[in-house]
Amino acid sequence: AKKAKARIQAEASRIRSLVDLAYKKDPRIIGRREEEKRQKEMVKEQRRMEREKKEAELREEQERKQKEEQEAAEKERLRKEQEKKDREVVKKAQKRARQRVRSLMEAASQNELADERVEIMVRLDTLFASMQTSEEIDAFGDKLQQQVDSGNSRAAVALLEAEQERVREEVKAKEAAEAAAHASTNGHHRESAASSGTPGRPWTKEELSTLSKALAKFPGGTRDRWEKVADFVQTRSAKEVLEMASKMRPAGGHPHTHGPGPVSSSAGKSAVGGATSTASTTTSATTATTTTVAAAGAGAGSGGAPSASSVAAVANAPPNAYGFSKKQQVDLEAAMKKYPASLGPSRWNQISSCVSGKTAKECESRYLELVQYFKQKKAGSG
Repeated sequence: AKKAKARIQAEASRIRSLVDLAYKKDPRIIGRREEEKRQKEMVKEQRRMEREKKEAELREEQERKQKEEQEAAEKERLRKEQEKKDREVVKKAQKRARQRVRSLMEAASQNELADERVEIMVRLDTLFASMQTSEEIDAFGDKLQQQVDSGNSRAAVALLEAEQERVREEVKAKEAAEAAAHASTNGHHRESAASSGTPGRPWTKEELSTLSKALAKFPGGTRDRWEKVADFVQTRSAKEVLEMASKMRPAGGHPHTHGPGPVSSSAGKSAVGGATSTASTTTSATTATTTTVAAAGAGAGSGGAPSASSVAAVANAPPNAYGFSKKQQVDLEAAMKKYPASLGPSRWNQISSCVSGKTAKECESRYLELVQYFKQKKAGSG
């Protein structure tokens, strides 16, 4: 039995050897194995190529974005440089045009009194502040040149007044349009604020505190002041805050204006009495932001108490330390033309009656401020 079993095992081993040898030598099996190997290598190579392609596309996309960002940054830099150059060109053109008009107006006003010449030049600077382009200034200069060439100085001054009147009408039209737009957009909000409580109900401490903050935030002369104060309080209408603000007014004072800053006066010339007085004012910081000013008229007295503190000077425009809005400045100019210096000390009371929200001292101090500004400017340019 053992020998039979050994023979069977030997035979099985021999058959396996023959099968293995057939697998190794059979060309069909060899060909199939090689084909399978080639297929695996092709798949591997294809995957490698796809991976490299994606990496290349990603690099190209990153390089493209980087290039676009660099080009955009360069274009922005060039644009800003060009805008700066354009602004410089416009600024220089405006400066040349203003210098030309000033020279013409100085020539036209040589026969006027000294105070009147100062007033004319102050009004001219005021007019410059409302002219946006050098073309406007040149057009006015061409008209002025004709009057100067004809030797008609009065006509030149009248031309200045006519141009100021045109600007005044434009300001009034613009303010009317802005007021209409403001009433349209904020009317609903004000109605909601007015309906939030019963009319005549007592004011709470919180409301009075908020009202005081609103009055300080929106001083006298602010456009649509009471609507803005009502919006700030939120629980009261414009009529209610106005009534309460009137009750809060200090005795003998102007409603809701801050106290005066220190004012000093020294001797200089006065067109009213022929005495000499020069007003120089020193005031504390303010939040006034008006960039366009308008003032005209002659005559000066002692310095008055400002309702707001000093304001930072605006480029190409006189200072505005007394917080005059566009409308107040326009009204001041018109009133100073209406009431000449010959009226004497009562002149400023009559002028202030035409300027809403400003006292006689504030109107007078505003004029002195502009006169002082022009004198310093003229001394600096000389």
